[in-house]
Amino acid sequence: MNTQQQFVDGFCALAHEAHLASRKRGTWDDLRSDGECIAMMHADLSRALEALSHGNPVEGSVPPFSQGEAALAELIVRIMDFAVARQFFIAEALVAKMETLRMRREA
Repeated sequence: MNTQQQFVDGFCALAHEAHLASRKRGTWDDLRSDGECIAMMHADLSRALEALSHGNPVEGSVPPFSQGEAALAELIVRIMDFAVARQFFIAEALVAKMETLRMRREA
């Protein structure tokens, strides 16, 4: 199995785990709109920016990581959860995007 497939498999496994945890918490009891989901992702980006503007201190809930790292990790978890809910192939799209970027650098 190549590295890209290992990444896809691992990412998808974590995405399904994130979505299952989200469903168990009741997050998806009422169908969430795409706009609501994207707004929550945007809020995570805003928290990361705020953390960086304040020196990026250690996050209390996930030490030793910084608040910026924790906010970006939360963003990725939200993206994973959303991708499973909407049946998006984010891991595969990411691999394809990286290949496109690699080809641009070589051109």
